Amino acid sequence: MAVLRAPLTLIAPLVVALAGCAAAQGGGGDDMPATGQDQAYQCGETRVRAEFEADGVILHIGMGTLGLAAEEAASGARYRNRHGDEFHVKGMDEARFTLDGDEPLRCRATDHLPPWRAAELRGAGFWAVGQEPGWMAEVNNNQTPALTLTLDYGERELAFDRISPFITPDGGTAFRVESDDHRVELHIQRATCRDSMSGERFNATVELRVDTRTYPGCGRFLRQ
Repeated sequence: MAVLRAPLTLIAPLVVALAGCAAAQGGGGDDMPATGQDQAYQCGETRVRAEFEADGVILHIGMGTLGLAAEEAASGARYRNRHGDEFHVKGMDEARFTLDGDEPLRCRATDHLPPWRAAELRGAGFWAVGQEPGWMAEVNNNQTPALTLTLDYGERELAFDRISPFITPDGGTAFRVESDDHRVELHIQRATCRDSMSGERFNATVELRVDTRTYPGCGRFLRQ
């Protein structure tokens, strides 16, 4: 019986090609986030929520949302934009986040939602935070209470069912409420703001006035 033998010059490239296919099929695997997957990360002092898509990722951070496109990576999944911002995931438990040319932040997956995300899930349209003394505010015109304040490191909580929006002389957005016990104004400017405690950046600068006290801070427009 005649035995046909393929020339070695044909066999070698074939073996290499098959090996390459196997590597391509085996590469990524558990390292690649699934489309539609949603994961929260703690990146240094910054909390990030990542929504993974087929061709990129949307990062929700204090300053707003950041869209990055998928790029080829030797391991894991890398996402970048033309400004050099980068999010590199290795598995789903760890990532590295580079923003505005700063040193990369090491990220760890967490089940804890950022407070602004928890507020968003409660229906808030705007969330603000400030330090010394620590305070937080939630605004929602579509449900009751319309304004919720947590003041003085959580020692005081105020809630108001109705608030009145108005435009400030410098073109900012503001809300006012007056009750028998309190007069409150929340002034909002669309300007980048960095939290004095965590260093996290937000897309709004805020000033909260409660009676005779003024609380400076940062805020974020939600559901955008």
